[in-house]
Amino acid sequence: MIGSRTPLPADRHVAQPADCGEGPVDSAGGGGLRAGRVGRAVRLGRYSRVDQGVLHQTPGDRGSTVVEAVLVVPVLMVLLLLVVQFVLWSHAAQSVQAAAAEGDRVARSYGGEQSSGVQQAEAMLQDSGSSVTDAHVTLTVLAGDLVEVQVTGDAVTVLPGLTLAVSAVQVGPIQEFRAAE
Repeated sequence: MIGSRTPLPADRHVAQPADCGEGPVDSAGGGGLRAGRVGRAVRLGRYSRVDQGVLHQTPGDRGSTVVEAVLVVPVLMVLLLLVVQFVLWSHAAQSVQAAAAEGDRVARSYGGEQSSGVQQAEAMLQDSGSSVTDAHVTLTVLAGDLVEVQVTGDAVTVLPGLTLAVSAVQVGPIQEFRAAE
């Protein structure tokens, strides 16, 4: 951009010509420099030096910012989408864990039924605004009066073609009243 202020690169030092004579004025030995009058621009790579070390881009650099943006912006957008995808996956994993815990709590409670545990887990997945799709809740009564609630599903995705599975298992003893023997 013409007229933009950019600090002088640290690896290139430009010496002002003592007189208005010809010859290179680049102390780093690089090409692309031409002699100029004191107080006028001296070409340094893609920059022109003006007084007190403030650089201005030369007219030959027009459009370079657009080219840089075309290369950098898509990479930044993909990185942003990856961060959003990770957050959605984390939220889905937490929602599935909470639904399994709630279904297990209801199914294990005194007087509770297994079907009410499944219904509670499904309601939790629907009511929480969770980012879980294709959710399945299974409840199994294990030996030793244990209840196992398993919730599986997929996290919502923002990247096409990506499927991230989430699952949680919660196991606990069935609460029941036992008379004194």
